Amino acid sequence: MTQPGKARPARPKIFATLAMLVLLVLQLAADMAHADPEEIEIIQRRLALLQFQPGPADGLWGRRTEGAANAFLASQEMPGTASRDALGDLREALDLAWVEALTRADPDQPHLRTPVDLSDARHLLERTGIGADAGSVAAILGLTRAEAIAHVLRGYLSRDTIDLPPFAAAPVPPYWLRSDLSDPDRDAFNTARGQELSELRAWWLRQMIETPTPQVERMALFWHNHFVSSYAGVDEMTHAMLSQHQTFRRLGLVNFRMLAQAMLRDPALLMYLDNDDSRREHPNENLAREMMELFVLGEGNYDETGVRELARAFTGNGVNRMGDLTFAFHPWDHDTDTISLFGRRGRLSPEAALDLVLEQPGATRFVTRKLWRHMVSEFNEDDAEIERLSQILRDSDFDLLALLHGILASDAFWAADNRGTVVKSPIDLLVGTIRTTGHVPSDWQSLPLYLSNLGQDLFAPPNVAGWPGGASWVSPGLLLRRQDMMAAFDANASTDAPPSPGMAGMMAEGNGMMAGDMDPHDAFIVRYAAENFEGAPIFQLRLLDANRRTIWRSDRTTALGGLDTLRFGRAENASDLVWQEARFHPGDVPQWDHVQVTFMNDHCCGPGGADGGDRNLFVDWVRVGDEVYPAALGEQVSNCSNTNSPGSLYCAGSVTISESVPFEPQVPSEATPNVGNRLLVERSVYQWSSPMRPNGDWNSLQIGLLNVSFRQFHFRALGLQIVQRQSGEIHLTLRSEDCAPDCFETWPTIADRSETGERSMHFTLQDGFGRHAAHYRALTEDERALVSALWMSVPHLLEAAQQGRNWQDRNAVAQLAGWEPTLGLIRTTLPRSRHATGWSDEMLVLLPQVPVMSMMMAQTTPGQPIVGGIAESTGWMGQLQEAGAETLLPLFLPVQPSAGSPRDVTLADLLRDPAYNLR
Repeated sequence: MTQPGKARPARPKIFATLAMLVLLVLQLAADMAHADPEEIEIIQRRLALLQFQPGPADGLWGRRTEGAANAFLASQEMPGTASRDALGDLREALDLAWVEALTRADPDQPHLRTPVDLSDARHLLERTGIGADAGSVAAILGLTRAEAIAHVLRGYLSRDTIDLPPFAAAPVPPYWLRSDLSDPDRDAFNTARGQELSELRAWWLRQMIETPTPQVERMALFWHNHFVSSYAGVDEMTHAMLSQHQTFRRLGLVNFRMLAQAMLRDPALLMYLDNDDSRREHPNENLAREMMELFVLGEGNYDETGVRELARAFTGNGVNRMGDLTFAFHPWDHDTDTISLFGRRGRLSPEAALDLVLEQPGATRFVTRKLWRHMVSEFNEDDAEIERLSQILRDSDFDLLALLHGILASDAFWAADNRGTVVKSPIDLLVGTIRTTGHVPSDWQSLPLYLSNLGQDLFAPPNVAGWPGGASWVSPGLLLRRQDMMAAFDANASTDAPPSPGMAGMMAEGNGMMAGDMDPHDAFIVRYAAENFEGAPIFQLRLLDANRRTIWRSDRTTALGGLDTLRFGRAENASDLVWQEARFHPGDVPQWDHVQVTFMNDHCCGPGGADGGDRNLFVDWVRVGDEVYPAALGEQVSNCSNTNSPGSLYCAGSVTISESVPFEPQVPSEATPNVGNRLLVERSVYQWSSPMRPNGDWNSLQIGLLNVSFRQFHFRALGLQIVQRQSGEIHLTLRSEDCAPDCFETWPTIADRSETGERSMHFTLQDGFGRHAAHYRALTEDERALVSALWMSVPHLLEAAQQGRNWQDRNAVAQLAGWEPTLGLIRTTLPRSRHATGWSDEMLVLLPQVPVMSMMMAQTTPGQPIVGGIAESTGWMGQLQEAGAETLLPLFLPVQPSAGSPRDVTLADLLRDPAYNLR
């Protein structure tokens, strides 16, 4: 019994310690349970559809999910037990089992017992894939329609792709500092992004040509035109478009609910529809409106009040631009007041609000009708059949394989009245023709230009409604262009000439030119692009001495792969150009100091003057061994006014370069050597500051740092937030959202953590603020040294930030007007603070600001794609040229040819027939 006047034993401390341990254990369990949540949710949904009992589809691996997975494995007589560490094998088995379950009853339907002939093969392959290539035709010809459907559904399960372009594996560029760059550096930065987009388009088109399972590409293209974003609309952030595309590939054949929820967190869509700027004080309605109208419900299934309420629920969903351009939830921007939506009232998270939208009856009908128009008919709609199919989607909780199977197994899909009632998109026309004929044109890398000319610019739909499709693809003007392209395709396919050297990975021959597989250390490689007008540009490579006298020159070299401006007009940006590499071998030459590329044969001017199209040469860089000489660092002289960015030669002239950078620039990584106690910073950028409010409890300003190194720490980006509290405390805040990679390898348990998992720590400047002093003490010795180095550098970093454009453009002087007392206190307090121990100003090294290069990783021009992954398909074209009408007609046309006798038809006739524009 406790004696009066005596203090109680320290039991509360024990309880507090135990409570903290319990919380840590629970948090650890939660972290483990959240491993691969998306894959786990897919597995849970598959198990539920197969009548096992995994519990809710919440992405958490628990006893019920594990038990259901083991029951499934036992039913399949598969050895072993389910494990969170082997999700891939379990997912594959579940996918195949679901296809088998979907197609089990198909042979009982009379119309599905019919053997597949050429007409059926073309119909099924063109509606579910792109074209009808030899390998795919052979795989289903003679099967029953039911067996062919099962074959196609298994193709939907494929997750194989060719290697992504190299930029995808490189660190995400610092998009967050683009606004701080000078005009030349910003132009160079944007040029690099345009080249990445060009590489991304070329990669996807090559994937479409080479894949043996084009069903995946068909659906990726469908969702690309459903949840619409565009490269320009996301501020030319190529990586955001790539990330969105990967989401389409990952979820677009799994579950529409999961896909829609992923889109609610998709950086590209959030930026494109301005939700990144949506605040509780001023909700932006763009994303909410399009979720209602274009993405989930369709017109007539919502009202304006619903749009406003949904917009309130979506506030807070934003983008982490400083990190790796990922989703970020900002709780301070989220409206937590009562929201009324579809009869429900209460506080709604963005995800819960979207689930309410998905629960509306119109959701499944809307998605089903859109897929009907894409796969069955753009002109014939059967409301009763669409309702039946939408019930399949509703009963399966939005399972997309179930809906696709329902469509393919329907009478309507195979009906003669619905064949030839979908207009081919430009992708269907051009890529489909390549796949069906097995012939890859020598200028295949210009496909993005041809597609754009026909109205389908990949990653750049015209607006949020996407490409309208249907009759818009075959307006009179576009129909003439289509026929022109088909005539050009036939001419290319009929010639016996070998592929253009530039397109086959071999460079044009000439003095000193080398084959594409030569060791780059023995060559001078020029990366260039061209615009042609009445002929291609001609250029020369020259080596100059210190006095700029020529000591070696190549023969005149014709630029390859140029855009025909007479036919297609000028390129709007770098992504519209086809970049090539020319290799030169000068042999033994005296010491040289400059490399020069000279454009020899400008042909100004075409129709309408220079803007109408003339010969133009674009030089990106010259590589010599392990060094790259970027044109952006060069000096340009031309007959035009010399206002163009170096390397953009719109008139005859030259670009001379003497500065180089490493071929593969070093990026911060764990492999980077320890730099000791010096704090290395490449660039300091003023980002924002709130006006100082004397009574405000959180006055803050932030600077961003590019490429930071200290001891063993290396960051591509690091945001420093200086905060003035009402209590008088001044602290430096590090947030996980503002560090790339993460601020700490292991965050201390004392770190603040938001409801969405974002972590932050606050390091006080003054003594006497216990909680935040504990943040500092919780760090390791090296981490404390890093924080102290950052604190001690704040005055210098703020001064350095004044050199960038943000300082002027964002009116930093006015914004910081009320901050001077706080900044003055920081300057006077730092020298006597704990952070000053062992520090001297010389330890901060502000590296020279290297201009942002237009150069990316140098690449060898790729060789010809192999259609459908089958090398033998190259002989398919010859067989088609010799085939009779009996083979050609059903393989190429869904209806009879519009002119001429079917018996006399040739492949060239079919490619130019108006009916060839239908599928």
